[in-house]
Amino acid sequence: SGLCHTKKKVCFLTHLLPEMAKYSPALPIAFTQEGIAMLSSVLRSEIAIQVNISIMRAFVVLRQLAGNYIELKTELENQFNASLKEIKDKVERLRQENEERFSDLDNQFSDVDTQFEELYKALTQMLAQKEKEVERRPIGYIQDPSNEDK
Repeated sequence: SGLCHTKKKVCFLTHLLPEMAKYSPALPIAFTQEGIAMLSSVLRSEIAIQVNISIMRAFVVLRQLAGNYIELKTELENQFNASLKEIKDKVERLRQENEERFSDLDNQFSDVDTQFEELYKALTQMLAQKEKEVERRPIGYIQDPSNEDK
């Protein structure tokens, strides 16, 4: 969908990229390489031709710098991805090591839990036996309580 302002005779197409818009409210502050080539065909003085050649060379240098930027960006991305892979590998190794350690601890705690269960059962059985024991007559010499005064 587009939004048109007839007062300014400017039409911004919001669904298109700015370079695809037909009209622009801003005046150009720079020439494109094609614009410089067209200007060369109009201006015939020696100074204009030399300036245009210098500008065209500047565009060539800019294109080379842009290419270098892309190469640098690609190299940095490759280094970043390699570093990221290395970090992920280290994290995975640490996770595996910790998983093994926790597995060992789980086994140890499982053994301790089993021992506590056995101890609890044994204590419970001992307490149950104590309650079941019948009162016995003490072993050894027993004085007759009626003869204590003698």
